[in-house]
Amino acid sequence: MLISGKTMFSSFGKNTKNRYEETLGEATNLRDRHPLAAMGYAFVVSEEIFKEKGAYARLQDLLLRTRKPDGPYDATMLLIVRWDASADTVELTSPMTHPMVRHQHPPVDLGANRFFGDLLGAVIENTPVGVHQQVREARNGASPGGAPDPGADAADVANAKEQDDGESVSDSP
Repeated sequence: MLISGKTMFSSFGKNTKNRYEETLGEATNLRDRHPLAAMGYAFVVSEEIFKEKGAYARLQDLLLRTRKPDGPYDATMLLIVRWDASADTVELTSPMTHPMVRHQHPPVDLGANRFFGDLLGAVIENTPVGVHQQVREARNGASPGGAPDPGADAADVANAKEQDDGESVSDSP
């Protein structure tokens, strides 16, 4: 599982375009090196984004475009931060509950629950059926056709890793 984290606290219009280019380049490099990884993109932004006309909509668009099925990331998340330096407090809010966007129609889910659900789904989808068996059963119920042989799938994973590392693979014990 790979999670890229970014922050933005000022110059939202200018920085959003730069972040989009960085995001696509980073995602392409990571996907090439780790094709079976579940990849997430988490973004923390200052509440000041709402003071710049159109900035929140542009950032939301960036996060939606980078999320599958069309984008390179399996999951994207946005957290909005408000801090009070005089009180030494920080408050993180999901866009789903933030007063400036919670009444958005249609609602755009960039919250943590969706993010971690999408990542978990990608892990399950990208790994052999015998790997993470307890997670699969907890999420989906019993596997159709009975339980797979986790030992066989673990051996497949080990063989694939050896091939990626350039080592020879043998079927003999």
